[in-house]
Amino acid sequence: MIRINIKKTETEFNVEVVGHALYAAHGTDIVCAAVSMLTINSVNSIDKFSKSKIAYKVNDGMLKFDVSNIDDASKVLIDSMILGLEAVKEEYGNKYIEINYLEV
Repeated sequence: MIRINIKKTETEFNVEVVGHALYAAHGTDIVCAAVSMLTINSVNSIDKFSKSKIAYKVNDGMLKFDVSNIDDASKVLIDSMILGLEAVKEEYGNKYIEINYLEV
């Protein structure tokens, strides 16, 4: 299962993605591919198209990133990523992806 922990405030955003969906064999898992594409594209887009500061760490089965000094561009990119992740969860279910919104 992929577990996603999201913490969002007016000035900061933190996300941690851990695990594998195990929807299909390694290399053919469309749930993992969708989550990876949404999150990594968001990191790259925030870095390129916003003035926000972003720090990230990637390992096998793990992506963690923190965004600070959030501007309007990064807000839209973050909200878009969350919309996509929620759509993946809705399509494939709680068995493969869990999204937790953490209190500040």
